Amino acid sequence: MIILVDQITPRIQYAFEQVFRDYRGELVFTNQESEFDEALGPKIIYAKKPKENRQELYLGSYGILEHSDYTRIKMEPGSWVGIPTILCVKQGELPFDVFSAVFFMLTRYEEYWRFEGDQMGRFKPENSITHEIKSTERPLVDEWIRAFETYIKNKFPEIEFEAPQSKFISTIDVDSAYAYLHKGMYRTVGGILKDLSRFNFKNLITRLKCLSGSIPDPYDTYDYIEGKHNHYGVDSIFFFLLADFSEYDKGLPYTQKQFRKLILRFSKKYTVGIHPGVQSHKRYNTMLREKSRLEGITARQVIHSRQHYLMLRFRTTYRLLKSTGIKHDYSMGYAHSAGFRAGTCRPYYWFDLKKNAASILTIHPLIAMDTTLNRYMKLSIKEAKEKVSELIALVKQHNGEFVSLWHNETLADINEWKGWREVFEHTLAEGAKFTQDV
Repeated sequence: MIILVDQITPRIQYAFEQVFRDYRGELVFTNQESEFDEALGPKIIYAKKPKENRQELYLGSYGILEHSDYTRIKMEPGSWVGIPTILCVKQGELPFDVFSAVFFMLTRYEEYWRFEGDQMGRFKPENSITHEIKSTERPLVDEWIRAFETYIKNKFPEIEFEAPQSKFISTIDVDSAYAYLHKGMYRTVGGILKDLSRFNFKNLITRLKCLSGSIPDPYDTYDYIEGKHNHYGVDSIFFFLLADFSEYDKGLPYTQKQFRKLILRFSKKYTVGIHPGVQSHKRYNTMLREKSRLEGITARQVIHSRQHYLMLRFRTTYRLLKSTGIKHDYSMGYAHSAGFRAGTCRPYYWFDLKKNAASILTIHPLIAMDTTLNRYMKLSIKEAKEKVSELIALVKQHNGEFVSLWHNETLADINEWKGWREVFEHTLAEGAKFTQDV
C-alpha cells in the first residue's frame, strides 16, 4: 500500500503503523506524485486538502501529524459508525482524522498540556477528552482501528489483516512486603508508640502477636498468590519497591535480608520488575539507583517497570525509563478509574513528543487495579466482579492484553479488603480463559 502525503514525518509514519498494526502488507510513504502514480496496489492520499483531478481514496488530515509541537488544540468531538470521535475534519471520506486521533490518544498528547492534577499531581480522567465524550471505559483507539479495517477492506478487498491472540497478565505490586515484620528497631518501636497514642489496641495486639511469631504477618500473602497463579495457569509479573523511605515510599530497605530472600524467591520462577518510587518519575539518578538495586539482588537485567502510585509525567518519566534500560512499562492506567487511559488494550511503542520520534519502549496498558475498584470507584465485591468481567470481554473482543494489578497487602483479607480475594480469584479465572481459548 502506498500513501501520498504532503510531507513524510515521524508522526505520520508512526500513526499509520499503529492504525495498520495488523496489516499483512507493507506501507510505503511518498510525497512525489510521480512515484505514487507508478505504484501498483492500494493507494491512499492523506493531506489537509484534496489533490486536484485525483480519484484515489482521500482521507483528510487534521494537521497535528505534519508538525512537531504539542500545543493545546481545540477538540472537536463527533461520531462515526456509532463510535464517538475526536479531531473531526470537513474534507475527506471520513468525518474525522483517524490517524491523528489514534496518535493523540496513544501519545497522551493532552497530558503534555498544563492541567490541574489530583493531590499527587496526577492527571485525572475527568480532565481527558474521553471523559467529555463518555468513553473512558471504552477502548476507543481499538474501536476506531477495527471500524477502519472494515472500511478499508470494503475499498480494497484484496488486502488482509490478522489479529493476535488475547492475553492476560496478573501483576503484583509489592509496596510493603510485611505489615510488622523485619522493619527494624526504630520503625517497630515507632509503630507500637503510634498504636498507643491512637488507642488502637486491636492493631497493637495484632502487631505484638505477629512479632512474637504466634500469628503470621498479614501482608505475607505470597503463598496464596503463588498458589492461585499456579492453579489458574496465568502469566504473572511481580514489581518490587526499592525506594528510599519517604512519605509515599514506605517499603523495607533493599538491604534487609528477608526482603532480599523474598525477591530472589520470585525472581527464580517469575518475571520480576522494578516499582520505581514516587520521586523517580522526574529524577534519572533516583530511577537508575532503584533499578540497579533490584539488578544487584537478582543478578539479572531488569527491563520491566511500573511506577509507584502510577506516577507519570509524559514530558519526563518515559524518557527516564527508556534511558535506564527499561523496555516494558505497565503504568498506563488511571488510579481513579478502570478502563483505557490511552484508549487501547493493545501493547504499543511509545512515541516521544519532545523528541518527535518513536521509541522501542513498549507500553502495556493497565486495565484494572484493586485500589481503583475499591477505594476510588467504591464498588462492592459484586460490582467489582461485574466490572472486571465487562472489561475482560472488551479486551477479548479487540484481541488485546488484559493487565490486572493487585498488591500483596490488599489480598490480606482484612479490614477494607475483607472478601476481596473473591474478586482477585474471579479476575484470574476470567483471565485463564484467554489461554484456554487458544
